[in-house]
Amino acid sequence: SNSSNSNSNSNGQLKINSLSTSPIQSKDTNFLNNYSILEKNSSKLDLKRYLKQLTDYLEKHEQEPTEILKKIAICLTGPNLTQNQEKDIKLLAACCLSDVIRIFAPNAPFDKEQLK
Repeated sequence: SNSSNSNSNSNGQLKINSLSTSPIQSKDTNFLNNYSILEKNSSKLDLKRYLKQLTDYLEKHEQEPTEILKKIAICLTGPNLTQNQEKDIKLLAACCLSDVIRIFAPNAPFDKEQLK
């Protein structure tokens, strides 16, 4: 029988989906315009919620680069995320960045300097 705990997998590990956000439809892209939250001093909770929404969106996104995703990709490589003290924020940002790289492949949406 299946476990009733939807926040862990069969190994008992916490799934990243345990951050609660309202589910978004893949067509709902309005939240993407709030990408400046990635650059400014946003609350940890707001940053986590946005990154979680972005993760959910990007993992379903086809390999179709857009200008807004390029702007988001550049924000994901910024110090507000790469040097963040919160492990959850770094993990979510890394997941987003991984999907952005997949979406833009074989071309990167940023230069080598931004990747450092």
